[in-house]
Parts: sequence; structure tokens; C-alpha cells
Amino acid sequence: MRQEHQCPKECEEKGICKIVTEPTADSSQTFQRFPCCIIIPPYKFEHDGKHVHETKKPHLCNDNCPNDEGQHIKEEEYNQDFHFCDVKCPNCFYYCTLPYGHYEKYYTKHSTTHGNMSLTTFACEDDEDSQVCSNLAKKEGLYEHIKVNISPKPDEAKDYISHWLFWERTMFEDPYSKGERD
Repeated sequence: MRQEHQCPKECEEKGICKIVTEPTADSSQTFQRFPCCIIIPPYKFEHDGKHVHETKKPHLCNDNCPNDEGQHIKEEEYNQDFHFCDVKCPNCFYYCTLPYGHYEKYYTKHSTTHGNMSLTTFACEDDEDSQVCSNLAKKEGLYEHIKVNISPKPDEAKDYISHWLFWERTMFEDPYSKGERD
């Protein structure tokens, strides 16, 4: 091309550029990759480096900057070119809303708003509470074998597990408040 032009590729940074929640009965989530923001010079067909949806802007300190030994610069750079974590909750399939790499960098659990949990089956002895896990395993231990046959798949052995263990296994934060858990 004889003039500068926008790169036609999508962002290739790790993680998710944008999480999209579809307001439907099953409230599913997808993600979008933003277009690359790099301008390609005239007479070139590609650019050097990765395809990114935002270029990092150098921070220029001024009188309004706090005297924090550069911490504000690190925070500003961290927030540039933000990408969401690409891990989905195994129960509702909603994406984690924390930054990509949070688990490896800070050892924090994943977090999301949680969608429809209809993909998860909670077995209860009381049919009226078929989706309420807070009534399961209020016993002392983390789990206990269920001695009766419970649907679905009544021939398979099952265990009661505590509310805490259920969410611990997902590696997602427990979405219920302490009051809702008690």
C-alpha cells in the first residue's frame, strides 16, 4: 500500500480482550479479540512485534504524582493493555474477571459474577432443595459417603461435600456471603 494503514490482524496477547455476556435464558459468555492497533507504514504489509489492541504509553511524572518510589508507575503500566484471565468456572462457564496471570503472579483464586448453574447437579435428599448446596454436608468433616442411592445415576457412589470444599475445588472465590453460607 502507498499509504499507512491499520493492521488487519487481531490482538494476540495472552488472555481475553473483552468478555461478552449474552442476555439469554442460559446467559452464556463468549469473548472478543480486539483488532490490532498498530499502524503499518506505507509500502509495508506487516509490522514488527506482536499484534496488540493497545500500545503502552510511557509514564511522565509531574507534580501531581505521589512520592511512592515508582509504585504508581507500575500500577499504571499494569492497567495498560489489560486482558482478562481466560479460565472459566467449571459450573457456569463464566470467565474469570481478574487480570490474565493473576493466579501465577499473586496466587489469588479466580473470580466471576457466576451465571446460570443449571449445568451443575446438586443431589439432595430433599427434592425441594435440588439446587441448594448449603444444606449438603453440614457435618464436621469435609465429605462423607452417601449411603442411599441418589439421582442422577443412582448406581454411582456419591459423597456429601461441604460448601467450602465445593468452591475450593473450583479454584473460584465462593460467591456466597458468610450469612448465606451459615
